Formats: sequence, structure tokens, C-alpha cells
Amino acid sequence: MPPDRSPGPPVSFICVHAGAGYHHPRTHTALLTLVSEACLSGMRNLLSGTTSCSAATTATNHLESSPLTNAGLGSNLTIQGTVECDASAMCGRTGAFGGVGAVSGIRHPICGAVAVMRGDMQGPGICGLVPPVLLVGEGAKTFCAAQGVEIVQMRSLITDESQTRWERHMRILREAEQQEGERAKKRQRKECRDKSPDLSEQSFPESHLNDTVGCVAQDSTGNITSTVSSGGISLKHPGRVGEAAIYGAGTWSECTPTVSIGCSVSGTGEQIIKTLFARECAKRCLKSDDVAESLREVIREFLDIDLIKGKERNVGVIIYRCELTADESIGDDVDGKKYIREVWWAHTTKSFCVAWMSSADKKPHARVSTLAPGHVMVIDGRPI
Repeated sequence: MPPDRSPGPPVSFICVHAGAGYHHPRTHTALLTLVSEACLSGMRNLLSGTTSCSAATTATNHLESSPLTNAGLGSNLTIQGTVECDASAMCGRTGAFGGVGAVSGIRHPICGAVAVMRGDMQGPGICGLVPPVLLVGEGAKTFCAAQGVEIVQMRSLITDESQTRWERHMRILREAEQQEGERAKKRQRKECRDKSPDLSEQSFPESHLNDTVGCVAQDSTGNITSTVSSGGISLKHPGRVGEAAIYGAGTWSECTPTVSIGCSVSGTGEQIIKTLFARECAKRCLKSDDVAESLREVIREFLDIDLIKGKERNVGVIIYRCELTADESIGDDVDGKKYIREVWWAHTTKSFCVAWMSSADKKPHARVSTLAPGHVMVIDGRPI
């Protein structure tokens, strides 16, 4: 472990999100309770003196255990009706990263990602063997089992709701394929060159439920750990890996002598991967003291970039920033040092559920952020 060079007051902090997408108002109360409980579970760890990694893992475990989210239990199913999850974790002080992709039968995918990250943290082993930073499929499952990560029957991760959702989506897909086949025959008969409706633009009733979950935690030493975990998009191809497992896409943590930052991202994985959204977002906010403007720039570029196909661009991010400042008029004073700490969230989706808590708070703050009609993004934040 390198010397502690992270700015961070002995005031711990944690924030979580339950995914960017669309959350029906009837689910809001349950979601707010869930993210609040996740914050509390992580904060208990921090108050007991454990690391940011332990706290972030605990909070993410709590989110993965809920059928309300698309991570772990109740995840979206592949087109073959199986569960394949992605997750990753990153340590700000060491830069260590670990990801698992398309893994089945792991109760808490984030535990697998953390196990991979610990290997990266240790560096080359015997004979200079370089430890992996990303493992997928059966190889990831075998590694996780060897590291003591809990393995379960895949069926135990499928809920009645996720099974029903899969059956409904398969029915919609088959009907759409049949309709497209009939259109193709008509076009051939009429030798029509008009473009038919693009089925890729059609969506399932719950297609906005991209509920990738995540967490950012800072412990009393100032170190930051960020996590993200996801069941992926509905009816994905087996073996598909989303942003939750990819370095720089789903999560980022970085500690410098004056500023520490961590972020966790949710949304449509392929779009986020192409833009390395987490890394880009964190790097911009690390260098600028105007987090809102930095977020606005990154999201605007995300909405405008030509690399992404389709009109709908889905992303949400929660970001925590802690800066050591010499300005005596602002910040909180700890041990004679001034710190500016703030939490921000932003999204292009219809809603985004977030919660945050510092060790100075009596209870978590939680909210479901919603996109106003006619707007393309929401950016909001609070000082800590």
C-alpha cells in the first residue's frame, strides 16, 4: 500500500444509486427505503473503522439482494432465460481495478469484482505472472469460487417477476420479428425502397429499467472506493458484457494530493462503454471546481456523439468530490484543514434513485430524481 496521499477528513461518507431508468411512482417508497438501508449498512462499516472498500461492498451487496434492482437477485434474463451479471470496483488510492462479466451463479457479483481488484492491488505474482483485472463467464466463476465468493444455483437468482418479464419480452420480440418478416415480403412484392420502421428503436415496456446499482464510499483515511453491479439489458445475448464490468466505463475512483473523486454510472451499457463515461466524467470533475458545468459538458457530448447509434441515450451518474482548500471562508474545518465535499447526481433518463450520508448525519438523505418534460438532463447536488 502506498503512503496515504488522499485528501480526506476523518468524516466518512457514502452514496449509492439504484439505477437510472424509469421507476413507476408506486415503487418510489420502496426504492427510497432500499437506498437508505444500503447507505446505513455501509456507514455502519465506516463508523466501525473498516475501509471504504468494505463499506462500498456491503452497501452494494444490500442493493444486489433486492429484487427491486437489476443486479444480483432478480436481474434481467438473457435471451436464453439465464442470469449473467457484471460488476466492478476501483480503489482511488492505488488505482486498482477489478471486474467480472457475464457471470452466472454468484449471489453477489460485486464480491467477485472486489476479489479481482485485490489481485490487481497485489501486483505480479510468482514468475512475474500479471493478475487479471477482468474475468468473464466460467473463468470468472471458477476464480470467485477459489477466492471464497459465495456460489449459488443460478435458478435461485431468478424471481417470479424477472421470469414473467422475460416471458413478456420474448413474446413482444417474436411478434415484432413476425411483423418485420411480413413487411419484408410486402416490400419484395412491391419492390418498394422505403425504409421500414427500425425495430431497434422499439422498446419493451420496462426497457427503461437499466437499474445498474452502485456506490461511492470514502473512509476516515480519505481513500475512496467506487462500485457498480448490473444484470444487464433484457434479452441480451449470452456472453454480453456491459459497462458495469469495463474499466473506465461504469466506475472510477482517483485520489490526488489535493482532490479525491469517485463516481458510479448506470444506463445503457454499450453507449457508456463507447464513451468511457465514468473515467471521462471523473477526470473532468477532478480538474474543475465547477462540478455542475463539468457534468453538463460530459452529458452533452454523450448526447451528441456520433459513435452511439439510435436516438435514445441513457445514462445516470452519482459522483462524490472532496477537495483540500486554502480558502478559510469555505469548507469544513477538520484538524486545522479545510475541505470542500460535495455529492452530485445527473441523468438523462426519466428517473434516478440516489441516497447519501456522512458520518456526521443522523440518517441518510434519499430521493428519486425525475426528468422534467421537455428537458434532456438533470444535474443536481449538495454540499456535505
